Amino acid sequence: MIVDLIAYGVFVTVTTLLIISNFRQRAKRKILAADLLQQTLDKMALLQHVEKLTAEAQSKDIEQTDGFLKFVSDSRDWAFQYIEAVQEALEAFDKRISPTLEYYATFGTVVEGLHQDLTKEFSEAYEELKKVLPQEKV
Repeated sequence: MIVDLIAYGVFVTVTTLLIISNFRQRAKRKILAADLLQQTLDKMALLQHVEKLTAEAQSKDIEQTDGFLKFVSDSRDWAFQYIEAVQEALEAFDKRISPTLEYYATFGTVVEGLHQDLTKEFSEAYEELKKVLPQEKV
């Protein structure tokens, strides 16, 4: 009988200790589950933020690239317009001055003097300038 009472007391004590341990384990598991859930939510929020920043960076890169390409295109168009305008001005100059210079090269001047040296210098500079003009297609 005493042995039964001791056995019963040990049984009740062990059962009580196991129940208390079970409640503690459940409480720890709830805390760990809550921590895991919070960490998962933080990770998802962080990933969304990283994706957003990556998308913004790519968007800025594309905008900068588009802006640079527009600048290059505009600069190219302006350069071609400038070249055409300069060529037209040089051709107009050529049409206006060429007959006079050809006359002086063929017949010379009536009176020797300062004008003859200036005309010769002007003719040489003019011939150098004509070299940069596009050749006329015949």
